[in-house]
Amino acid sequence: MKNSKIYVVSRFEGRNNEYNKFHFIGYFKGIKIRKIFVEGGGFTLNKEYILALGQIRINEDHLTGTLISFKLIG
Repeated sequence: MKNSKIYVVSRFEGRNNEYNKFHFIGYFKGIKIRKIFVEGGGFTLNKEYILALGQIRINEDHLTGTLISFKLIG
């Protein structure tokens, strides 16, 4: 799945040492996802964004991807 590209709408929850963390509850390819971790970008806490992500990886209940582009929506 490393060459996959997806678009998601999600709310920014904060940053840890490596990733920006986004709220998400849903399914991707039949796997329940609870969080999205994004490499790259600068975001405002509790704002919603449309994210274009590449190099998708799934680990347990979270999805990690590299930011291609983003747009603030709310």
